[in-house]
Amino acid sequence: MVKKPTIAFRVDAGPEIGFGHLKRCLVLAAHIPRRFETLFFCRPDPAAQTLLEQAGKHHVTVDDNPGEPQDWASVLQAHEVSVLVLDLKTAVDEETIKTLQRSGVKTVLLDNPGSGRRVADLVVYPVAHVETEALPVMRGELLCGWEYVLVDDAFFGEPRRGGTPPHILVSMGGSDVHNATARVLAGLTELPEEFCCTVVIGPGFRTHRFDVRDPRFRFESRVTSLAGLMLAADVGVLLFGMTAYEAAAARLPCVLLADPPNLGAMQRFVGFGTAVELGSSLSVRPDQIREQTAALLQDAELHQRLQDQARAHAQPGGARRIAERVMTLAEEAGP
Repeated sequence: MVKKPTIAFRVDAGPEIGFGHLKRCLVLAAHIPRRFETLFFCRPDPAAQTLLEQAGKHHVTVDDNPGEPQDWASVLQAHEVSVLVLDLKTAVDEETIKTLQRSGVKTVLLDNPGSGRRVADLVVYPVAHVETEALPVMRGELLCGWEYVLVDDAFFGEPRRGGTPPHILVSMGGSDVHNATARVLAGLTELPEEFCCTVVIGPGFRTHRFDVRDPRFRFESRVTSLAGLMLAADVGVLLFGMTAYEAAAARLPCVLLADPPNLGAMQRFVGFGTAVELGSSLSVRPDQIREQTAALLQDAELHQRLQDQARAHAQPGGARRIAERVMTLAEEAGP
C-alpha cells in the first residue's frame, strides 16, 4: 500500500494565548481530503485536546518547541511528515525553516512575524488587515487578502435575524484574558430596551459564572455552532480576532473591542467598514459599550451599511484555496 503524504500542524491553544489559531487550523485541516494524513503537534492543554478530539484529529503532545531546529527535523522525520504548517505566536526564524527544508519537509507559515517568512515554501496571512507593503521579500508564495481568510464556510449561511425582540451576541474569544465579558455585561444590563442576549463562555475562561440575574441574558459554554449564533443575531459585541472575520462572513453588524497588542490590527480591520470599534478591552467603559450597542440597534442606516460592506468584502472558500496550495506542496514532497 502506498503511504499517504502527511500534513502536520504545529499550533498551540490555551487560556493565556487563546484558541483562534487552533480553530483556524482545524478549519484548514477539514478541507484536506483523506488521501492525505493530518497530524497536530500541540503543547498540553485540556481544552485544546478536547477540541482536537471532537474534530477527530490525531495529535501529539509536545512540551515546547525543541531548542534546536535539528530536533524538530528528526521529530518530523519520525512521523514521516511531508508538509509542516506552523501557526505560532512566537517568531519562527530563517535557520529553523532552512533546517526543516534540508530534511525534506515543505514549510508553511501562517501569520508569523519571524525571519522564516523570507525562505518558507508558502507564507499565508489568513486575514485581510495585513500591511503587505511592510512585509519582507519572500522566496516562496504569499497568500493574503479576503480571498484567503480562514473561516468556516458555515458562517456564510443565510441570516435568520430581524425578529422581535432583537438578539445581541457577546463573544470575548476563547479565553478572555482581561475579563472583558464582565465589562460588557455591566454595560448591556443598563440598556432599557427589550432584547435577548446570548453570552458565549469560551473554553479557556477563568470564570464561567457572572452575577447577572437579568432574564434577557443566557450563557452558553458548550457552543457547537458559533456560526448558527451569529446568523441568528442582530448585533454582535465581540473581541477582535478571527471572530471579527467570522462576523463579516455572517454579515453581522458588530461592536469590536481588542486586547492591547491587537489594537492596531483592529483599527485596520475597521477600515473595511464592516464593524465599529470601542478600543481596548482593558480600558473601555461599560457606558461606552451600552451607548454604542444601543446606537447600532437603533440606527438602521448604519446597520445596513455595515452589512453591505461585509457582503462586499467577505468571500467563502478561503480555507479551500489555502488547502489546495498546501496539498500541492505535499504532493511535491511525497510521502
